[in-house]
Amino acid sequence: MKHCFRFLASFEKEEEKYFWTLEQSECHHLSQVLRLKPGEQIEVFDGKGYHGLATLEKVQGKTLAIAVSSDVQKEIPSEKRKAIAIASLKKQTMEDLLPSLVELGLSEIHIFSQEKTQKYLFSEKIIERYEKIVLSACKQAKRNFLPKLRLWKGEKDLGLFLQKNYEKIFLLSPQGKKFDLNKDFEFQKICHIVGSESGLSNEEESFFLNLGASPRSLGDSVLRAYTAAIAVSSLFL
Repeated sequence: MKHCFRFLASFEKEEEKYFWTLEQSECHHLSQVLRLKPGEQIEVFDGKGYHGLATLEKVQGKTLAIAVSSDVQKEIPSEKRKAIAIASLKKQTMEDLLPSLVELGLSEIHIFSQEKTQKYLFSEKIIERYEKIVLSACKQAKRNFLPKLRLWKGEKDLGLFLQKNYEKIFLLSPQGKKFDLNKDFEFQKICHIVGSESGLSNEEESFFLNLGASPRSLGDSVLRAYTAAIAVSSLFL
């Protein structure tokens, strides 16, 4: 069976048909890399739950591509809001980590800087790169909801956002008790906080604890931040 490529697009209904307009960044990949032509079938999704099979109707260079479908399916969003807030890691490490977090079904991924974080990690170029990786992983995993990627220059604004938007916040800490897979995950909106390879400073840890975060541990082994982020995210499964 021929592979059916998947693209992010928005749609409008006209009479009994749905016209999908691909995002401009997707048009370049479709026409210049995959070299797909009108008449070929593709998968489309809008990142908000709507998706379907469509036939390419128009491909105009690398700036415009329109596909048509006879119907649209809608996935009902989960009531659970699953997120991670992780301190900035080295660029390559973060690029390797993001696809796994998307595949594990996280709805939000927060990346925050620490005093020791190199400022270039939040350059416009890096942010754009991370967004492309999240989108690519979302298509690969055939998720119909595009995870939200939020970047924070410091823990204070992040902490206030988490306090306002999540029922339960867990802080990975060697001093924390082990997770209770029944009681700890009975909440609908949960976020895990993971420090960088060198961990959180005493001040940063105290800040999150004062906001109401509960310290938790993944066991006696010392894990790299990369491994800890995947391990704690897999607890949502």
